[in-house]
Amino acid sequence: MNLIAFFLPLIIMFGIFYFLIIVPQKKEKKRLSDIIENLKEGDKISTFSGIIGNVESIKEDTVILKTSTSKIEILKIAIRGLE
Repeated sequence: MNLIAFFLPLIIMFGIFYFLIIVPQKKEKKRLSDIIENLKEGDKISTFSGIIGNVESIKEDTVILKTSTSKIEILKIAIRGLE
């Protein structure tokens, strides 16, 4: 009985941690990977650094992004989402 009383709070804390932290992170990662997989030319995207622009071309690991003043090449993993 004493052993159950010791481990029960730890199990409950892990359960709360799992459902409040890990599950939402997995959903966000899945959503972002779906966006990157289905990316096409002309999509308006934003990056984690705050750059917003239109996709001009797509390479294997990078994207050419056309902003209002220039063209830049960014890594696909830097894409935050669609605008």
